Amino acid sequence: MKKVNTFEASAIVGGNCKKVCTVEFVRGTGGACMEVTTCLDKHGKVVSQNSAKVDSKNCSGLP
Repeated sequence: MKKVNTFEASAIVGGNCKKVCTVEFVRGTGGACMEVTTCLDKHGKVVSQNSAKVDSKNCSGLP
């Protein structure tokens, strides 16, 4: 039998250790360019979502 640490066990048995985060650029209110970071746990549930204003060149080509 292989020994696993707590972090590995949580990813197998349950818990929220294994996260996948995505970053996208969107136009916010007033045309501001926003960077939105969304993190999902291993079950696909949103665990955090943050947004911040960024330079408008990141949103070039967006409506």
